[in-house]
Amino acid sequence: MGIKIEKINKDLELRFTGIHRILVMKSSIVFSKENFLEIRRGNIPPVSSGGIRAPGVGIPGFLAYGRYRYGGKKYLCAYKGKESNALMVELTNHEYQGIIVSYSLIAKNKEEAYKKLSELLNF
Repeated sequence: MGIKIEKINKDLELRFTGIHRILVMKSSIVFSKENFLEIRRGNIPPVSSGGIRAPGVGIPGFLAYGRYRYGGKKYLCAYKGKESNALMVELTNHEYQGIIVSYSLIAKNKEEAYKKLSELLNF
């Protein structure tokens, strides 16, 4: 997979590995339970086609890696394909308002990825 998820005391760390680390231009992101709002499987902002990327790598509608601004909010993205192939961890009082990642970077399928993140976020 492209993301390793680890609990560190009351925080959760998403660590990017391999080529994903280079494309995101960030090795990891850490947030606490107080910052976590929800995990979204739908209604994900179309940052790759309508957002401003800086820094990062992107091909509208196909690839979104890096930091994006969309609708006045800041997102950290690591996904390919359409937004329907991703999930979003929505945050508050954090540098980013959301972390958008491909399901395939976490698990083999959408439900498995959602379940894995949900279990870890109930900390």
